[in-house]
Amino acid sequence: RLAMASKPLTSVVLAFCRRVWKNRANLFPRWDVAVVLLACILGGVWLLRFLWRAMRTDAEILIDLAVAGQGVLTFDWKEAAPELLPVWEEMQRCSQAMLEAVPVTDMSLLYTCEIGGEQKMRRGRGCTDEGFKHLNRILIPLDEGEGHHMLEEYAAFEKEDRGHGKGATEKCGSTQLQVEDELQEALGQNLTLELDNLSPCHSRYRFVSTGSSSHQGVIGMKGHHFATTHHLGSISYKKEKGLCSKRIATKIQEALGQAGMQYSDPFRSFRGLYWYPPFGFTEWHTDGNHVSGWRIYLADIDVENTSFFVHRSGDSSLAVPDRFGQANMFRVVPSQPLWHAVASVHAQRVSVGVAVSEAFAKRVISRLNHPDLLDRVGVKPWPELTEEVERHRLRMQAQGR
Repeated sequence: RLAMASKPLTSVVLAFCRRVWKNRANLFPRWDVAVVLLACILGGVWLLRFLWRAMRTDAEILIDLAVAGQGVLTFDWKEAAPELLPVWEEMQRCSQAMLEAVPVTDMSLLYTCEIGGEQKMRRGRGCTDEGFKHLNRILIPLDEGEGHHMLEEYAAFEKEDRGHGKGATEKCGSTQLQVEDELQEALGQNLTLELDNLSPCHSRYRFVSTGSSSHQGVIGMKGHHFATTHHLGSISYKKEKGLCSKRIATKIQEALGQAGMQYSDPFRSFRGLYWYPPFGFTEWHTDGNHVSGWRIYLADIDVENTSFFVHRSGDSSLAVPDRFGQANMFRVVPSQPLWHAVASVHAQRVSVGVAVSEAFAKRVISRLNHPDLLDRVGVKPWPELTEEVERHRLRMQAQGR
């Protein structure tokens, strides 16, 4: 439509240039002819760029945004990245075993507190108000909430390596606290829950196998530390020395080869295995301290449209609802960080991340089915889910938790 509407403008510009050229001797001194011609050439170049942009499809615009590190491509991985089938199968085996061995049906049980709240973490649901605050910040569109001020707060958190590690302004502590019996019993007999008091950094829970599960190939034998709470509201399967992590990294190498991985080391190209039980989340972040490159995340869910990959879009935010067989691909560009987050309201969501090469990303983009790509574009976060989160918070509060 824009291209058609621009036809009269094209005719006017061309007619003007022709008239100027025909009457150049009468209209201008000789030295001005070059200036007028240059103006016509520049105007023609601008017009061609305008027409090219006007004729691009919405899908092509989405792809351009993703290439620039300012957008997300969402698609059925079986169609656009079938090479990842072995990675998906191994991830599914691990996720199903973990779900059976560790009965976490509500992540608010294990939310981690702000710095200084370690004693509250000893009991289950000790940090619900803080956790639900972060979850609601994901589900409420940025232009309807605290917006830029809120992202500045998360930027400071991310600068400190999101509460852990070398980016922290102070050295993290390393003591352990005993969790209360009620919290331990809620998680069953297959694991021992340990509380790492890292103050003045953010503290975390560690999942240690008791050796009593039939899924020892996933959570390990007695004493094996197999998972940790991931920042504020999700669970990360242990990457170093994790049994599933080793197998997934091997599958990544077999599936993609050196040409398809961003890093020659498959453990570096494996970006992690993350679990989001209902009401789980990963807060707003950019991965801005990571090396530039493409990331693909495959999501395994038990119910569609109640968990989301959320990203900033202009001055607002868009939520991409998870569907079966879905993958999200985006490019990390440290100089132009893409703010994004993950949230689940009702789904058991497990995702695996892979850092892929530029060549593999281009191959995926060339295969994308544009109507399917547009069908899976993000929407404004759904207010009814925000309301459900608030109702759940009030239920927990009424129960004295």
